[in-house]
Amino acid sequence: MDLSDKERYSISKVGEDTFVLTDADTLQTWQIEILRNTYKEENNETTATTSSPQK
Repeated sequence: MDLSDKERYSISKVGEDTFVLTDADTLQTWQIEILRNTYKEENNETTATTSSPQK
């Protein structure tokens, strides 16, 4: 089987941040989880103001 990359691989969404990649040649599958940085800049500002000594 000689397929182009677009034909060879398929991707399916199985959850909010989880995908499954399948290779049509070998039928191998990979589960991919997207990790998101949920840190917000507001947290940094809050920490800076609360750690400053009050006068």
